[in-house]
Amino acid sequence: MPEFLTAKQVIELLKVDRTTLYRMIRENRIKGVKVGSQWRFPANEINMIMNGNISEDITSSEPPKEILPIHCIQPIQEVFSDIIGVAALTTDSEGNPITEVSNSCRFCNMILSNDSGREACNNSWKNLRFANNGEPVFNTCHAGLKYSGANISIDSINSAKLITGQYYISNPPADNINYIKKLASKFGLDSRELISASKEIKVLDEGTKGVMAKWLLKIAKSFEMMANERKELLKKLKNIAEISNF
Repeated sequence: MPEFLTAKQVIELLKVDRTTLYRMIRENRIKGVKVGSQWRFPANEINMIMNGNISEDITSSEPPKEILPIHCIQPIQEVFSDIIGVAALTTDSEGNPITEVSNSCRFCNMILSNDSGREACNNSWKNLRFANNGEPVFNTCHAGLKYSGANISIDSINSAKLITGQYYISNPPADNINYIKKLASKFGLDSRELISASKEIKVLDEGTKGVMAKWLLKIAKSFEMMANERKELLKKLKNIAEISNF
């Protein structure tokens, strides 16, 4: 293919008419240079359009919830959660849930049952930090429980998080009941019920910590692959649709 193409060649390659091509030029949807009265178009630019790799990232502003295939990641998350025996969740980078919480414990369900409790949980999810190297890194949420996870990158940007949580990594301190009473008061919950639910919270053993950390990274990488493949597909489909509409 030559370095530059004529308008006629571009029309044939893209299967559009001359009016559509000129409209694409005016709207900066295609790059071209005018030599005298004739248009010339970089061949590599046309090749990118044909392959769906247009210079403008048409899905860059799409939130992770629109890119991640929820119908795929939700069941995977649920199986992982059941096997490890802890809660799991996928959020965007700001801690906003993308999936439903899997295997959520009674204690956290009570806190999540009102707006102020859910807001506190969202803030905790937003501030979680992970190593993304297969090693367990544990964060403490507002309720004193532990969370770990892995980042999900879309186009090399940390756009989402796969999270596990709602457990302890050691037995809670003796004064933990007083803290739970404060939580109950803060969120308008029955303290006796919340204390009772806290006794059901799982304490992770060392083996589970290591296995969980490794699988978190593997599953997060799988989610990344799904997201990036889906994004490329959406980009190509949208590019085809936009060309066809002219």
